[in-house]
Amino acid sequence: MTDEQQQIVERLLAVMAGELDVAELDRILSPDLVLHVEGRDFGGAEGMKAFLTFVRRRIRHLTIVCDRRVSHGDDTVSLVGRWLGERQGRQISSREVSATYRIAGGAVVEVWTVRANYEFFFGRLVRSWAGFWLISAWIAISYHLRG
Repeated sequence: MTDEQQQIVERLLAVMAGELDVAELDRILSPDLVLHVEGRDFGGAEGMKAFLTFVRRRIRHLTIVCDRRVSHGDDTVSLVGRWLGERQGRQISSREVSATYRIAGGAVVEVWTVRANYEFFFGRLVRSWAGFWLISAWIAISYHLRG
């Protein structure tokens, strides 16, 4: 991984951990970002901003702990960790989650993830595609109404 790619990963983790504002994603993610979820592709830059904005409003002190980084040598890096936060006054933690990011031209251009990574936020509803779509629509509508 190049120094530039390492800096992008560090900034991405800082946004996900709540150390940098979600608006910083405009400088980290390609506007043409493709999000791959279990064989289905989504346009993702605005979606990632909407997702982080949405979950930060619902889980206090939301952060992510990155336990491992695996550089694959093909401009991709996998991040493995867990989400932490507070719900109803008690500390909560996700199971291990992971995603793979491809970095090119100074930005994240592709992300590979799975629906199970979102169970921490939305429960088992995300296991079905219908539930995943319903939650995605809820996030999009909320984001566009509230910003």
